[in-house]
Amino acid sequence: MSVWLQPLFQTAPMRWLLVLPLLAGLWCWPVTAVQAQPADYGSWYTQGNELYQQGRLTEAIAAYQKALPLARGESIPIAYNNVAAIYMKRGNYFLKKQSDVARAVNDFRLAVFYMDVGWPEGLAYSDNQRNNRKIALQNLVVGHQRARIGTTPEALAELAGNLRRQGQFKLAAAEYAQALDAAKGNHPPSLKALGDLFLVLNDAHKAKKYYRKLVEISPNIDTDTLLRLANAEYQSGDIDAAIDRLNQVTEAEPNNVAALRQLEQIWLTELRYTPNNPLVHANLASVFQKQRLHEKSLRAYTNAERLAAQAPGFPRAASHDIRLNMGTLHRETNHPKLAFQAFDSVLRENPQHERALLLMGMLQRDTGHPAEAAQTFERLLATNPKNNEAATELLNALANHPDPNQKQRQLEQLAQRFPNNAGLQATVGERLHAMANPQAAIPYYRQALAVLPPNDPSTASIHANLGSALQSTGNMQQAYEHLETARTLDPSNAVVTELAEKTKSSLWQSTYHQALEAQHQQRNKAALALYDTTMATAKQHSQPLPAEVLANYGLALQADGQLDKALAQYNVAIKEDPNTGVFYYYRATAYHQKQQTALAKRDYDLALNDASLEPDIRAAITTASEQLAAGQVNTVLSDAMEAYEKKAFPQALQLLDKADTLQADLPYTAYYRGLIYDEQGQTTKAITAYQQAIKRDAAMADAYYGLAIAYENAGKPADAKTQYAEYVKRMGTTTNETTQYAKSRLAALSAT
Repeated sequence: MSVWLQPLFQTAPMRWLLVLPLLAGLWCWPVTAVQAQPADYGSWYTQGNELYQQGRLTEAIAAYQKALPLARGESIPIAYNNVAAIYMKRGNYFLKKQSDVARAVNDFRLAVFYMDVGWPEGLAYSDNQRNNRKIALQNLVVGHQRARIGTTPEALAELAGNLRRQGQFKLAAAEYAQALDAAKGNHPPSLKALGDLFLVLNDAHKAKKYYRKLVEISPNIDTDTLLRLANAEYQSGDIDAAIDRLNQVTEAEPNNVAALRQLEQIWLTELRYTPNNPLVHANLASVFQKQRLHEKSLRAYTNAERLAAQAPGFPRAASHDIRLNMGTLHRETNHPKLAFQAFDSVLRENPQHERALLLMGMLQRDTGHPAEAAQTFERLLATNPKNNEAATELLNALANHPDPNQKQRQLEQLAQRFPNNAGLQATVGERLHAMANPQAAIPYYRQALAVLPPNDPSTASIHANLGSALQSTGNMQQAYEHLETARTLDPSNAVVTELAEKTKSSLWQSTYHQALEAQHQQRNKAALALYDTTMATAKQHSQPLPAEVLANYGLALQADGQLDKALAQYNVAIKEDPNTGVFYYYRATAYHQKQQTALAKRDYDLALNDASLEPDIRAAITTASEQLAAGQVNTVLSDAMEAYEKKAFPQALQLLDKADTLQADLPYTAYYRGLIYDEQGQTTKAITAYQQAIKRDAAMADAYYGLAIAYENAGKPADAKTQYAEYVKRMGTTTNETTQYAKSRLAALSAT
């Protein structure tokens, strides 16, 4: 449900008449009088009021639009409020009476323009106006909903762009303002568009506000926007800011024609007002110089010097700057002698003038006098040890030295002479680092950081370079600390971020490799200590350890007899990498040691499922698995025979079944069954069991003996005779009570 704001002439009918008391009697003008063409604010304003009261809203708006630019003082906010109120009332009429959503939305936009985005800059709201502004914004929201207009910043900005292309600038401004509000004030396209629109609407103050906000939130602003901002600042009377902005453009783009022309126009205008100001002539000369208008520049510098000499109390520092600028012009126009004279004249008055020393040194360098240039640059550094331009010039002179050892000595000597020049220290570090000598570079990086001013923009890069050098020398912990500092200072640097992450990962790797070496040398206590350090370092820096590291740590723990801790590491390794068979093998050996044979057997089998195992590893796992099985079978067979001796025949048979599950086709399980069945008088089963034992192992003599006894018990003497003969044959020359009995039975059966 939309609402409409109240015009001030309804809520406070006399307030706006205080500034125009003579109009108080005009409330009763007849309608015909409205058709006149008044020329002052009060007349248009009164006409607008009467048209409004007659319900002639469109005509009232037209009258108010003519009154608006004539408003002064307290009348300004009242006029803005009332024209917005009429737009709001007409918008509600279109919405409710005619269902014309499009026209209603346009009127709501205009109400928002006059109460919000177009409200004069610096003009305060009364409580009533503040409430009306809120109502205007609410009604535009309702209009958006009824018109099914998207309310994302992008959708609103696109809509505003369409209105702008149609020339509906105030409507567009209202929608751009809504897009900006939807983006919580951070929507560069809308900020730029609003700045452009208010320049078109001749409101440079508002244009300046939006352009400045755009520059504030944009890390890399383009020069075109800076030029627009400079234009808005100039039009709004902020001349100094405009000049600073244009100088900012020319610093980034020295040949930017638009910026140079704007600067030229500003200084020419200033020259008309203050023709005898030396600084105006000097600044105009500088602009001409940048445009390569050398003759104009020379005349302007000459005028500046002449006027400066005539002006009582004109600062000598400013005179020196004009003279030095004249020297740079001479240098550009290939008049080195005149340039030398200009620089030298300043140095004669002030031998420690930094800019004069720098310009003189550069002139000497470029005219083929490197030794004199070096002396001048050293004079400059002696004057100001932190002058980075002089340090750079001296370092550049050493850049192409053919002897690397001599080059390193000269770099270090230069750094030692000027220890408080952070830029020089850092550059020496970089040069040594680039010469593949990171160890030598480290102290110079450290010294640069020690003398660097707070919040210096080069801090991040020096920390990064120091971290890189420390990493190259194997000092990973300190390397990481400096790289992490660099990343914090400059989070957008992807190279530093990647290097910091790699270094963080390597912090545990150093002690891990030492632990492996200790393991190979069978120094298990040392290995465990190194593994503990590895684990602690990884945890400190939230680094996940590879499964291989955990498994090897488990081996060290197992070798120390800490089987439960070893199993814990194997479990984590297997969870991280469940497809590596060797991890199951390690865990199986630990279970084997703990005599948890079922778990060990399971893990040996899981290990052998890994088809990628190396042959020697597979053979080792197979052997271990067989040894485990053999040990299990021997234990079970021993328990079975113990039960047999105790006449616990059912238990003995169960144990023999278990032995068969552990290792199939064992001859002894069949043989022991034969003995048990004999004891129980189950001769047929005994014969079958002995036959099975012989089938599994034909050389098993005891099975033949047992089978012979069973055949005799079954009344089969011929079969018994054959088995006694086989037994005696396999026993050979062995003589004992059993062989003697077998021989006697063989003789007896042969005699019958």
